[in-house]
Amino acid sequence: MTSLRISLALVVAVTIARVAGGIVSGSLALLADAGYGLTLGVALAPALLAAGSDAPAGAVRRTFGYQRADIVASLANALVLWAVAAWILLEAWGRFGEVSDVDGGLLLGVAVIGLAVHFIIMLMLRQPAQKHGGAAHAREQTLPSVMGPAAAVLAGLTIQMFGWQAADLAGAALIAVLALVNTWRLLAHVVHVLRGGTPEHIDVDRLCRRIEDLPGVTLMHDVHVWTQTPGSDALAAHVLVDPERRAEMDSLLDRIRTIAREEFNIRHVTVQLETTAVNWKEDPRVAARLGRRR
Repeated sequence: MTSLRISLALVVAVTIARVAGGIVSGSLALLADAGYGLTLGVALAPALLAAGSDAPAGAVRRTFGYQRADIVASLANALVLWAVAAWILLEAWGRFGEVSDVDGGLLLGVAVIGLAVHFIIMLMLRQPAQKHGGAAHAREQTLPSVMGPAAAVLAGLTIQMFGWQAADLAGAALIAVLALVNTWRLLAHVVHVLRGGTPEHIDVDRLCRRIEDLPGVTLMHDVHVWTQTPGSDALAAHVLVDPERRAEMDSLLDRIRTIAREEFNIRHVTVQLETTAVNWKEDPRVAARLGRRR
């Protein structure tokens, strides 16, 4: 919690510094960097909310608390990045061909500070990211957000070393392109999660085979694996058990949960054990697996 609060405060402070530096120095690259870096703050705020507001007992309307706030933040980030990229490109086009006098030293100094702050935030979020999915997502956002100040640093160095004022516009345009690329990645992530897509790092067939290899388990069916929040995946499934192993169902359920959590890092496991297949319909994949087992 403390690391998240400090990180958010650093983002706000460095964003203000970039805006002030961009206005004073006349640098579009710094202003663009401020807009791009603001997306990290948009990711940190819901991570802080989710980390400190787990659903209390009896919370009927929000049984998961605010754990999915980061998904909303990802969508907000995409919208912010669109707006930032559009503004940068329009402003760069308007300034193209004009005589500019960007203070390269001030640009470079503020950009270096911003770059250092982003690396500090990456280090500070290492521990929270291991405990909270939202913090993990925020930490992932620090890597693309580092590219903004890196582009501004490059622009400042070019102006200082070669006096090429157009480097400021080039740096701003580069930041706009980076923002658009990051937007595509964010939207793909949001759509995949909202559609209940299977996490890329989980092999569902291998998970099923692993559980079906347990003594007493005949077959898994109606299997669903999805992401609740980044770093927090869920499994819901029905498991057909040999009726002769009915007395072992409690211990079998514990073993299934252990496999899902320890081998596949699935935190939320809901499994229904059954001794008859009367009330369910086989899909082709289930039938294929059953055929192999026979």
